[in-house]
Amino acid sequence: MELSLNPVKPKVRFDGEEFLFESLILEQKMNSCHYFEVVKEFFSQDEMWKAKPVELVGMIGSRVLIYLEHLDGSHPYEFSGWVTDVQIDSWEDFVDSSDYRHRSNKVRIIGQGDVVKLDGATTMNSFVDCSLSSIVKQTTRDSRFEVKCNPKHKALLPYAMQYGESKFEFLNRLSCTYGELFYYDGRTLFFGTPDDPKSEDLYVDQDLTSLRTSSSAVPRKYIGYGYLPVENQFVRTPACFERNDKHWLIDTVTKRSDYLFPDKGIVEAGTSAYHDSHIYDMADNRRSDAAGRMMNIEGETRTCRIKLGGLVNVFFPLKMDVPWLGQYRIIQINHRVDKNGNYSNHFVAIPSRYEYVPERFTHKLIAYPEVATVSDNNDPKGQGRVQVQFHWQKPLSLTTNWLRVQTPDAGSSDKVSGNRGLVTIPEVGDQVMVGFEHGDPHRPFVMGSLFHGKNGKGGDTGNHLKSISTRSGHHIVFNDDEQGDWSITIKDQGGNIIHLDTKGKNIEISTPETLTVNAKNISLNVLENMSTHIGKNNSLTVGETNAETVQGMKNTTVSGDLNVFVSGSLVENIEGDVYSDTKQGKTVVNGDHGIDSKVNGTFYREAQKKIRNNGGENSSFF
Repeated sequence: MELSLNPVKPKVRFDGEEFLFESLILEQKMNSCHYFEVVKEFFSQDEMWKAKPVELVGMIGSRVLIYLEHLDGSHPYEFSGWVTDVQIDSWEDFVDSSDYRHRSNKVRIIGQGDVVKLDGATTMNSFVDCSLSSIVKQTTRDSRFEVKCNPKHKALLPYAMQYGESKFEFLNRLSCTYGELFYYDGRTLFFGTPDDPKSEDLYVDQDLTSLRTSSSAVPRKYIGYGYLPVENQFVRTPACFERNDKHWLIDTVTKRSDYLFPDKGIVEAGTSAYHDSHIYDMADNRRSDAAGRMMNIEGETRTCRIKLGGLVNVFFPLKMDVPWLGQYRIIQINHRVDKNGNYSNHFVAIPSRYEYVPERFTHKLIAYPEVATVSDNNDPKGQGRVQVQFHWQKPLSLTTNWLRVQTPDAGSSDKVSGNRGLVTIPEVGDQVMVGFEHGDPHRPFVMGSLFHGKNGKGGDTGNHLKSISTRSGHHIVFNDDEQGDWSITIKDQGGNIIHLDTKGKNIEISTPETLTVNAKNISLNVLENMSTHIGKNNSLTVGETNAETVQGMKNTTVSGDLNVFVSGSLVENIEGDVYSDTKQGKTVVNGDHGIDSKVNGTFYREAQKKIRNNGGENSSFF
């Protein structure tokens, strides 16, 4: 048997003090805080309860260091964590089917890895235009353990939200969304691609006491799609891709799986992005996960040189003439050791370079609509977006990124390049309801605005008022009170009013200053009466002909003088009588062409005094 199978020398320390134990279990897996259980047995109840339960319970919150090392000093392994639970167990059980009863007296000290400090209270937080590295560093900056961050996804995230999650849950979800490894190896927290040391070689029947391989048909033909709203670009990814670093077993399973599941699925990218390449990356992550789930191995060894996140190469003895099984990354490992140093572990591993494993360890999170306040509406790209601040962001001086605003009608046309539809961008200080695309907290949008107790007035009695009002005081009021002021009113702060009296069937237009009407043609059809009142002057200019027809009587009253200027001829055709009554004198002045008076009947001239005819030359009477 190889030296790697020799016993280990275990040590457990709580707050620096060594603790003697009966057995130890340490369970580690990707995307978890891990679990350990240290068991100490007592001969009797008396001995156990005399061990001062208060002191035992007081171990909660203690720092733990687990140290494993083979007797030859090779391959030491350390695990650092915290005590979270203490169980004092005095329990009587039946032994097999006999009537013999056995009482166990044990103290179980239970805890998790250092990263449990990140798995505390759930809270809210947000990040705007940050990379994954920046988010991880900000989230773990107060940690007392080493953090190594090397994500494959280097691009900026437009917006990321920690949504009712602990810090650990948030990082866990980020790793799942962007296809990054996330695990704690006992001393260091890794996010992204680790700097792998040399891989460990494991030989069947030497290092490996047990081995199981599992292959599964998994559908992998997914067409990914996403949308980039700033560019108005829909992105669609191909259903399949081929890798240069194919695993020979996965290659076989893939072909059989594609034969079994030939249909292509369509899935949403699952994240916000600035560039189409990021959506392609998300689609590749899903396909890589599918490939990783097609193949895994389980094994048992007695060497503590294999660690969570580490790489192992699995070989068969030369005499078996079987090719190597490939290289795998450990995604789960359970250690067991007793006080005598008898050690074993059970591990699960997946083919290396197919390491998108988080989906199997995380749950789907759905964000629900939430109230926020508009903090800015001066969109730097001029696209009508707004920034909002959730109530929980205010103490942190945080806001969202620029969000699109939902409206009943929006778009463009062949004649309107932009802002076709209803444009009502919320004002700064307005309360809005924020929704999340696909329930993703990273993709908020404004669903609409809300009134509250300080600015909502409702629709008055019977809800008869509907209105549109702008920031400066422009109003359109729809009054549905059929028994009252049934009307539509348009008015502004300057006093301009257009009032449609629905009940009286009247329209009134009023303005404190000038009313100007510009048109190519205007037709006014008045079925009955028309009244015009002008407070001061009336000026009428006609470019060509001014025709006026009066079917009945026309009365013209002039309180002052009446002046008529005609550049051409003045023709009067009167079928009835002409009666001119002048209270004072009447003067007719003509130019050089004289005056002609023609009467078919009798011509009378009458004066109560004299009639004078004066001519510059001779006068004739016929």
